[in-house]
Amino acid sequence: MRIDRPPPGEELNRGAETEPRVAASVIVLRDAAPDDEGPGVEVLLVK
Repeated sequence: MRIDRPPPGEELNRGAETEPRVAASVIVLRDAAPDDEGPGVEVLLVK
């Protein structure tokens, strides 16, 4: 594999491999039931 240079904002690490950090984001979209009063769509973002 040929690597000319890293993308903008990134650095090329020629040293030992690094462990990735644990990160997760979850987005849940739910349409409200037809008989419910309210906005109609619920959004939950957990980071």
